Amino acid sequence: MSTYEVPQPILNSPFEEPAWHWFLEEGQLPDKRPGRRPAGYFCRDPHAPQQPEAGMSE
Repeated sequence: MSTYEVPQPILNSPFEEPAWHWFLEEGQLPDKRPGRRPAGYFCRDPHAPQQPEAGMSE
């Protein structure tokens, strides 16, 4: 299991306001936290070497 995989990815009902979210931080295990996840962006460094997409073979 990678550091970003969680045992139960779906925590909330699609018909109610989110009650839980997964907090992900590099180098740490995922943490289940109450409430809605804060909005934000995950940006890749444009100068970083590209990695093949998951499931894609070279």
